[in-house]
Amino acid sequence: MNAPLTDDKSRRWLIFRQLAPYFAKSVTAEFLQKTSKFLPDIERIHPLFEGIYKPAWSDFALAIRSVIDNPYDDEIHDLPDGRWWIKYSPKTGGMEIAQNVALLNCMKNHEPVIVLRQEAKGSGRGPTRYRLLGLGLIQEYEADSELFVIHGVDLATLESVCAELPENETIATVLRTEVLTPFIPFVQEERAVYRTSTEKRDAAFRSVVLDQYGHTCAVTGMRFRSSRATEAQAAHIIPKKEHGSDDPRNGMSLSRSMHWTLDRGI
Repeated sequence: MNAPLTDDKSRRWLIFRQLAPYFAKSVTAEFLQKTSKFLPDIERIHPLFEGIYKPAWSDFALAIRSVIDNPYDDEIHDLPDGRWWIKYSPKTGGMEIAQNVALLNCMKNHEPVIVLRQEAKGSGRGPTRYRLLGLGLIQEYEADSELFVIHGVDLATLESVCAELPENETIATVLRTEVLTPFIPFVQEERAVYRTSTEKRDAAFRSVVLDQYGHTCAVTGMRFRSSRATEAQAAHIIPKKEHGSDDPRNGMSLSRSMHWTLDRGI
């Protein structure tokens, strides 16, 4: 049985803080596989057998790696200011595989993952080496390209963001991942997302649907948005009064007049 969630996260963050001096530096494969030889409180960062490492004690992925001869479609982008972001492939075999679920858990819970990039293969000139890029937050999973989008972030900023993260944003992240599962048209009360307050869930649904449509009415093409208001509204295709779900696929962006028309079946 995995550790309670709070213990799981606490253990991960202890690892992140101890690794902070090594971020953006080159390390050997031995450092990653046998980390306890260098940092006694950490058993390993990554066994390097495959791309995604999910420790047995955790519900989350601890680290991912991208190798030189990569069979996947990973893309690492280095920015001029030293920051980076990556598009990363899930493990082949389906999103229900434990490693992929562990990455989805990171995305849903805004938990960071350690990102490694292979720099050199082992040879007579030296051991296999990896750049320990640092921590990344998974922003989204692109269903079309089947890639996770991960942005690098420094530890201090990350701790601040995670401490102050609004519950609405957490709910919105859960709703965004609905596209990875079969469409559920009607509310399932037993699901955790429906045990949150209606007000918070409505705000998250509105945020996700309007983002998907670019705050543009799907019928008229009208778009008006200012810092204080937007013309578009998030409408449920199967109405809430008929127990229509908050799956974003049950939503569309409509102008106020078109929303009124839809609700009245005109």
